[in-house]
Amino acid sequence: MATNISYIVRKQEFTITVNGLMPSTTHYFYFEGKKQTATKIKPFDKDLGAALVSDGSGYLKFTYFFDGDVPDTATSFDDYLKSSLLKGGLKSYTVTNYDFGDDLPSDYQSRCKSFATNTLQIIFDTENVTTYV
Repeated sequence: MATNISYIVRKQEFTITVNGLMPSTTHYFYFEGKKQTATKIKPFDKDLGAALVSDGSGYLKFTYFFDGDVPDTATSFDDYLKSSLLKGGLKSYTVTNYDFGDDLPSDYQSRCKSFATNTLQIIFDTENVTTYV
């Protein structure tokens, strides 16, 4: 008999700071290659959903509200478990001055003038573990 265990990641807040961007420029945030909605981003000293604009020296600071990135179309608990982003571990993010739409293309570095990329450590919620037999 095989047993599968599915771990759910917990909601987390990340403060992200980036230096060396183009000064006074609007930027866009991609997590695991998917553009994040304004409701998940709060620029430092601004309202939730405000544009990400680097300051005059190319510095940008904001909070990213990670919620597991379950698709809006998820209607059941099984849909949540099927979301590939629900896996914990290191996840990449990119800040870029070009709005590529929903998905970050693999050649984004050659297509924009200002970008930064790094990783976040997504933590499992060990309180909510589902076991399937």
